[in-house]
Parts: sequence; C-alpha cells; structure tokens
Amino acid sequence: MAIGSPGADSSNLVTRLIDGKPMLDVAAELFGRMPVLWGRYFTSVATSGLVEYRARRENQALRDRNIRVLPIARQTKHVDGTQADGSADAQLNVEDLIKTFGASYLQSQGGRFLMFLDVEGTPSLSTEYYIGWARTLVDHSQSFSHGAVTVLPGVYATQADDTTWRAVARASQRGVQTQGAWVARWRIRGCGLPLD
Repeated sequence: MAIGSPGADSSNLVTRLIDGKPMLDVAAELFGRMPVLWGRYFTSVATSGLVEYRARRENQALRDRNIRVLPIARQTKHVDGTQADGSADAQLNVEDLIKTFGASYLQSQGGRFLMFLDVEGTPSLSTEYYIGWARTLVDHSQSFSHGAVTVLPGVYATQADDTTWRAVARASQRGVQTQGAWVARWRIRGCGLPLD
C-alpha cells in the first residue's frame, strides 16, 4: 500500500515528449495517478536552458493537471562555499521564484513556500554556505516581495551524505532552522523512466 501522494522532479520541461506523450502523463501512468507536485529548478532569472523552470512553456500543463511546482535552488557546485556565497545565491533564487510567479499570486496561494537547496553529494554542503543561504532566503524573500512572500529553506540531499546532514545540524545549533528535508535514496545515480 502506498503512503502519501506522489511527486516528481525533472531537469527538463514537464511538457517534454516521451514516446509521444508529455512527461507529466508518463509519470501519472507510472504512479497510477497524477503527481501532486513537480520539482523544478530556480537559479536566477538570467539562467538559460531547459533545466530551469520555464513558466511560459510549463505553467498551463501543470495547472491543467492540478500539479503544484516545488522550487529547487540549483547551484549544486557552490554548496561547499562561504556564507557570502550562500547569501548571494539565495538572493538570485528568491528573485527568480518571485519574478516567475509574481508576489501577488504567491501571496494569494498562502505566501509561504519551501525551496529545497539541491545538494547532490559532490560537493557536500558546508555549514557556512547553508547559514548564508537559509537566512538570506527568508530575509530577502520578505524584503523583495514587500512582506507578501516568505521562502523557507529545505535541503535535498542523498541519504548517505553525512557531511551535508551534519552541516544542517550545525546550522540548526546556530539558530538556522531547516523547514524540510528531502532525502534521495537512489538505487542507481540519477533516474530514468522505465521503458518496456
């Protein structure tokens, strides 16, 4: 028996066709029902490419299927940096998310959102980076949206990345709370859709 509701994430447009079907519908077939959320990447408004969330190409398909976007901060190669590095990246992440959806829309949806920092194990997260990122995520989201939106920090990392989880624990001891943990337990590195 399944526990909870299914969710998915991708490093490509949710509308990408797989065997002639949108990835969203392939996921629904795999899960036996439509996912309730879909993780997509937010780095900065200047970031190009299909790994980043593309509202004009993805919003309607997600809305039509009643799927919520789960924001993932993507600067994976920086996460072992300094507090200043984390703070600078958080500002870009927040501005990307708020400019993509608009502060008034986000406020109408409750105004408080988790954003998961993508840490995929190489490099592992440093305590200083996380403190800078998490604090700035909250503070900058509130100031940038004039109090309408608060973006809360979460961490996405592999189960066995002890260095990352220790960094999160040390940040907590220093007063920086993590609002969510998303634990990856891959059987193999990465993920592919089953092709029968």
